[in-house]
Amino acid sequence: MSPRLAHRASLHRNFPSHLLISAFLFSVIAAPAFGQALPVSTIKLNQETSYKIERVYAGQLRPRRMSNMGFETGGVIQQVNIEEGQKVEQGQALMVLDQSALQARLEGAEAEAASAEATLKAQQVELELSRSTLQRNQQLAASKHVSEQLLDELSQQHRINEARLRIAETGLSASITRIKQIRVSLDKSVLKAPYMGIIQRRFVNEGSIIGPGITAVSLIEQDQIEAIIGVPESMVHLLERGKNYEFTVNSRQITGSLKSLLPQVDSATGTITAIFALPAPNLFAGSLAEVRLMTTIIEPGFWVPLTAITESQRGLWSVFSAERSEEYYTVRPRLVEIIHQGEDSVYVRGSIGEGDLIISSGTGRVVPGQQVDVITQSFYNAVTPVNPDE
Repeated sequence: MSPRLAHRASLHRNFPSHLLISAFLFSVIAAPAFGQALPVSTIKLNQETSYKIERVYAGQLRPRRMSNMGFETGGVIQQVNIEEGQKVEQGQALMVLDQSALQARLEGAEAEAASAEATLKAQQVELELSRSTLQRNQQLAASKHVSEQLLDELSQQHRINEARLRIAETGLSASITRIKQIRVSLDKSVLKAPYMGIIQRRFVNEGSIIGPGITAVSLIEQDQIEAIIGVPESMVHLLERGKNYEFTVNSRQITGSLKSLLPQVDSATGTITAIFALPAPNLFAGSLAEVRLMTTIIEPGFWVPLTAITESQRGLWSVFSAERSEEYYTVRPRLVEIIHQGEDSVYVRGSIGEGDLIISSGTGRVVPGQQVDVITQSFYNAVTPVNPDE
């Protein structure tokens, strides 16, 4: 029972019974004329086939991406370029390892590459010379001016020079590969932001020794945030990907859209996890987020104001109807069952029907059998004002 209904029930229980009896006898005996009857406000009942319920489900905000970043290789932290809470751009250098050893290796590899390139050029010249010599002697051999032995020796030397050239080419290629590997290592010694975000936490400082794979900094994405909310299976049919829904975050009303539904029921909560995308400005990961979903309950009934409800016997509830006789209206109690309670009204069913006139307020001033003078009153959009003379 809501606090307001409980309060009304308490007032009725504490009201002296002898006063109620006296008021009832007075109303029956006195039977005032129509013009002297107690004026009351009424509503004309309009039957509904269903009512809507707003369900609220809570979850937490989290960044779309969050990374615990570290180095692939260990080393000594030489440079730290960020502070906690600092905004960083994609590709920005966050930390740098000591690169002195890598720089020395790079210089050595570049020197080896230069030497290999010089050797290759020398072998190219040597090969070209041996090719020319072999071709001239092959022409002379046709006229028997050189021996076959000399021709064989020149051919063998040419093949040796070809092999030496291939060795020189391989040596240069290996030197270039080593340079590329060292440059990759140099690039990996610089920790860069993979996306635009905010530094959540920094774990090391300059001079710290860090091992491979150890977290050095925690980064969260700045412009994208998500609400992770568990929704009962029975309510999943209300969710549609891409559709907007209303959220409350720290007393702020925010509109977000459904991104996806996880395909498995959470074993701990028995709910389906829904992921919503929310606009990120001034939202913080870890905050509580509530989504409101409206569902329609098919149940015939009537909306009446909360002020029209009064407690009856044995924990039941009732409303007072104004039934017209020849010259006046008479108060009659009608038992009802409360199906759903709104903020200022209740959805009920019971011994009431379409078009009945129900006293909407001041029920504490009337008793069954009392004569009243009806004043018309509209009640939200579900109730139509009525002229009691019609």
